[in-house]
Amino acid sequence: MTDETAPPQYTQTAQYAQSEELQQLLEAAETNGFVDKRELTDVAEAVEFEAHEIEALFRELEERTIEIIEP
Repeated sequence: MTDETAPPQYTQTAQYAQSEELQQLLEAAETNGFVDKRELTDVAEAVEFEAHEIEALFRELEERTIEIIEP
């Protein structure tokens, strides 16, 4: 039996799970349909993502039709 309310899993789930704050931000983005670019970048840098990893995260969010907004 599958929980249909569970958010989809991200490609690099283990990497994203390194940070509870990042995981919460991604879950909120799934729910809201958007995420603040500055906040996402700050959290990703705090968990020491490299530039190419941050770009991959942005691409994945866009593929999931989650808008990345700039304040």
